[in-house]
Amino acid sequence: MLKQLFAIIFRLLLPCLRPLLRSLFRLRVEGLENLDFNKHTVMIPNHVSLLDAVLLALYLPKEAAFVVNTQIAKRFAWLLMFRTHIPVDPLNPYSVRKMLKTVQQGTPLVVFPEGRITTNGAMMKVYGGIGYIALKSQALMVPIAIHGLEYSKLSYMKGKLKQRMFPAVSIVIGKPFQVELQGQDSMRVQKERATETIRTQMQNHLFASRMKQELNLFNELLAAAKLHGSSFRSVRIWSAARI
Repeated sequence: MLKQLFAIIFRLLLPCLRPLLRSLFRLRVEGLENLDFNKHTVMIPNHVSLLDAVLLALYLPKEAAFVVNTQIAKRFAWLLMFRTHIPVDPLNPYSVRKMLKTVQQGTPLVVFPEGRITTNGAMMKVYGGIGYIALKSQALMVPIAIHGLEYSKLSYMKGKLKQRMFPAVSIVIGKPFQVELQGQDSMRVQKERATETIRTQMQNHLFASRMKQELNLFNELLAAAKLHGSSFRSVRIWSAARI
């Protein structure tokens, strides 16, 4: 009864929650036009904090379903009621087949290929299951870059980055790509190659989404000082050229 009441209240508050979080996090969402759910689609975000799925769930189209670890699904069942989700056990080999079947049935899927939150600020290992799904479903793979939440209190970067309650956040949805089957190679080899392709595409998109059209070194140093603190050490690059 309480869960149902909470779900009703939460749904009523959703229209207010979106603009509130957008304001608190100075949230910028780009690239929604790259999503085409008329085709089989798998969205593949990087994973930098416990808030990643929350913000994505609030701002991605409602048709998308989220893959959630069964243990997390039990702990946060009250929060997952407002969004379609697929609980999977990462230790169960049939979990990948469950995700594949969902994609083949036409449900757009959101999967974190790293499977866990970064502990060093860089991408973690990408697991082979996503390569298998990409090959067997021939779905459009859409990279999503999340920037800023690594500075939040709900990241695993404590002591490595200056954390704050509401860092500025951007969510950039990239161009879709497809991983084609290569009939002459074994599925194991193809899966490894597909997984590496996905990892490379995600890294390239992360890099490209950070690039700025007009770069001013002095302004960037001021922004870095504000972001990391004035005691943060910068790297000096001395030119090797001599006149």
